Amino acid sequence: MRMPTNNRKRLCQICNMLVAMPLVLNLSINGVADEVVAGKQKTFPGATLFNEQPPFLAGVLVNHADGRYQAGDLLSITFQSEESAYLYLLYHQADDNSALLFPNPAVKDSFIVRGQKVQIPSDDQSFRFRIQAPFGEEVLQVIASTKQLSELDALRTSASGAPSVSRDILTKLAVRLGNEPQTWTEHRVRIQTEPKPIKLPSTPPTPPAQRFGLFIGIGKYQHPELAATHIELENSARVLHRHMLATGGITPERSRLLINEQATKIAMEESITQWLPHVTKPGDLVFVYFSGHAGQFDTDSPAEPDGKDEALCPYDLDAGTAQQSLAERLARAQQSSILDDTFARWLQELCGRQVVVILDTCHGGGFVTGKGQTLKANLLFDEAARVKDISQLNVIVMASCAADEQSQFEGTSDQTMWFTHCLVELFEKPGKHPVFVHEAYEYTRQRMQQLLRQANAGREQEPTFIDTALLPIQLIP
Repeated sequence: MRMPTNNRKRLCQICNMLVAMPLVLNLSINGVADEVVAGKQKTFPGATLFNEQPPFLAGVLVNHADGRYQAGDLLSITFQSEESAYLYLLYHQADDNSALLFPNPAVKDSFIVRGQKVQIPSDDQSFRFRIQAPFGEEVLQVIASTKQLSELDALRTSASGAPSVSRDILTKLAVRLGNEPQTWTEHRVRIQTEPKPIKLPSTPPTPPAQRFGLFIGIGKYQHPELAATHIELENSARVLHRHMLATGGITPERSRLLINEQATKIAMEESITQWLPHVTKPGDLVFVYFSGHAGQFDTDSPAEPDGKDEALCPYDLDAGTAQQSLAERLARAQQSSILDDTFARWLQELCGRQVVVILDTCHGGGFVTGKGQTLKANLLFDEAARVKDISQLNVIVMASCAADEQSQFEGTSDQTMWFTHCLVELFEKPGKHPVFVHEAYEYTRQRMQQLLRQANAGREQEPTFIDTALLPIQLIP
């Protein structure tokens, strides 16, 4: 979709004729694939436009589910927002140049109502985006804001085509929006283009979906006065990781284990938003396991009907110092936690993958009425459904307990959490494979309650489960 210098004048002339005649716009996708250092994707000009705690979600999708295009393919883009907002679509080229694609001369009004899907180009518009050389990796980024963005509006009103967006404008916009996190959100998707093969003797087989895993266990925190030390929390991640390598279809190079000081907020974000998107492809299966502390913060956000923001606690959870006020310390604790909205935004980077999130943590689920009947779930459950709706992400979330319960850990033979202990039993049962995720949940729920009764634990613990996946997913293939 890049417009090289010698094509930009032509693009402006073409846009002036959109109403008059149908046309095909040849879009030059330029540059080479982003270089990767230590599993990280190279940054792009709009990378700093990232809202860690978005008030709502927005999504951008392309018409090829795998994000891959060959020369001559037509590209169409669809985006929407959970809330009514002004939408802006940026195109970041491999040569670090950027252009504003929406709004455009054909659609000048950028305001859309909540849930409305906008397709560029729409079926009734008279231009098309066609891929041509040179080829490489590019980024499409949508920004949804409850306020108009004057920096971008000034560009589109002064140009008849797709105006260039300088890095200076993007930097200033990122700084300004960084001070107004409650007004905007964004999402980006990468596309990869390649030349069309000169000769295709046969259709190559579609590569099979692969299985990947991120396992996080935090039993010792940087500030243990905020989160108690329990070896079972870290050991649970180690044990499940070991079993997924042995019989769960995951290889060492397709897995990552973060224990204690390795599991900082930055490291967890990098693993989900950088490493996993780089090593996986659409259609792959991703497991994200977390065993650590969790909590809740009061919020007046309309997106949280229960008035709570659920949060996972990374290793570097911080609540400031005794010299600070209670309000300041609570704000610091919230800032250093991983809120449910933040986690949902991270998951959007795995668009097109199947994702299974397993949480063995206190307050892990939601409200449960009647044992075995989940009516509403909070921690990441609503967010999983939202990500499904906005980004076509297939998500399963399985949590060890309800919102008002704690995850049991004392007394297991392998020093793991009770929920993970029961889950691991399935890996050790001979002749019981394959095991689907929903089967594993039901077994673990019943088995854990049985063991807790036998141990006279005196506590209730009700696992919770939500499944928005299109197809059944195997925990153990």
